[in-house]
Amino acid sequence: MTNTVTQLHPAARTAAESVIAVMNEVLAVGKDGKNQQQGFNFRGIDAVMNAVGPAFRKHGVFVVPTILSNVSEFVATKNGGTATSTRLNVEFAIYGQTGSPIVGSVFAEAMDHSDKSGAKAMSVALRTFLLQVLCLPTQEPDPDSYTYEVVEQGAPSASELKSKIAAFYPGKPKGEITSALTAATGKSNGWTVAELAGFLETLEAAK
Repeated sequence: MTNTVTQLHPAARTAAESVIAVMNEVLAVGKDGKNQQQGFNFRGIDAVMNAVGPAFRKHGVFVVPTILSNVSEFVATKNGGTATSTRLNVEFAIYGQTGSPIVGSVFAEAMDHSDKSGAKAMSVALRTFLLQVLCLPTQEPDPDSYTYEVVEQGAPSASELKSKIAAFYPGKPKGEITSALTAATGKSNGWTVAELAGFLETLEAAK
């Protein structure tokens, strides 16, 4: 009688060969989850595991995690409560039927109002690792499509700079201030802190 495992795996595969077999079988994972508070679709860990798990079992693959670093802290939330934030660096080893594993690590973070931020962060880490190692398309915006402006600690905010600029136009309508900012920056809105600070410096120098 032929062994079932032998039927599924006529030849022992290395981790790399097994991963390639899984990649040929699992080509994409859709965003089937819905964030009810902020209204965006997401690809949860269950969707990834439901897609990847059967292929892993078929090709004799399993994954073992190792936590390389763990930082947990209490943070204040906007509604006045507290939550636990957990940031992890997790190493995953993918094993095939023979040979050495494939090893890689990812960073992950999660927040929870109870005791599950660590478990959530581990789920995020596994999802991220599987998406990356299997080259699954994410349909996420490219990181180069947006930027973040970092303000030095103690530096004035955009609203504070706007108030200081408005002080140079006492009794003037808001549209006149906007026109002056547009003439100086080439933008009718969405001025950055640096642009506002530069315009304020010009006003102060002309006093």
